Amino acid sequence: MAATTKTKGRASFGSIVIDGLLAKVGLKPTAKVTAAQVGTFRVVQRQLCVLTNEAIALAAADDTVGVKLFDLPNTNLIFVGANIDLAGTVASFQTNTGANLDFALGSAQIASASTTFAGTNEKNLIPKTDATGGAGVIAMKGTVTATEILKLIAAGASNAVWLNLVNVTNADGIVTLSGTVELYYVDIGIFS
Repeated sequence: MAATTKTKGRASFGSIVIDGLLAKVGLKPTAKVTAAQVGTFRVVQRQLCVLTNEAIALAAADDTVGVKLFDLPNTNLIFVGANIDLAGTVASFQTNTGANLDFALGSAQIASASTTFAGTNEKNLIPKTDATGGAGVIAMKGTVTATEILKLIAAGASNAVWLNLVNVTNADGIVTLSGTVELYYVDIGIFS
């Protein structure tokens, strides 16, 4: 919405044009103000990632894995929300239950020794969450909390979105997942 305020001479009223409509406003006689929208209006972007039978291996040697889901624009982004809704199977683990896995969504891949998601960016989009499930099955449902929302992801930093997993059973295994990961953000461009 563009708004332009004009004064003329010693008039005690100025006019503002808003979307083509003229409105009268009181101004000081010497006021000279012009305000206008610059550039494109920023809207919330929705990024949707669909996983279909995505097989993820976790090794006993490090019992963590990060799966790169997608890249974000290399600009300044304000993060406003995320949801994970995944389900699938677990196999070959020492204890084949989904409840033995933890997950998080982050802008950085989990480090091999980070069994507690120690790195801030390993869990800065959705925090560490316990998976659920019985024998051979897993469900991973998570969402953003007040800690993560409205954070700035700066240009030049990590632009990827990672699904990070920790295998708390410390044995080799395969997780096969299907479902969606959604991310919401506002692209505010590059600061000069």
